[in-house]
Amino acid sequence: MYLIKESKLINNQLIYSLGKENLLDVWKSSIALLGILMSLMAQFFDLEFLKYGDVVAGGVIALFIIKSGFEILSDSVSNILGKSADE
Repeated sequence: MYLIKESKLINNQLIYSLGKENLLDVWKSSIALLGILMSLMAQFFDLEFLKYGDVVAGGVIALFIIKSGFEILSDSVSNILGKSADE
């Protein structure tokens, strides 16, 4: 969050991208931990519906990765194709 905030103050796209990547890493780690905890709870409490928590968490993480890949690709392509520079 700090990098994102500072990048907006100094108008630096590279620092913004780093901050966004770090924030997504935090979200992905949290989702993975939640999936693992759900699987452990399924074994401990014998709850069938929580058994697939790690699979669902992996799918959500995959969607995060795909989304961020498309965002990076679209930013790169727009810069290559001649996005106008700031004043």
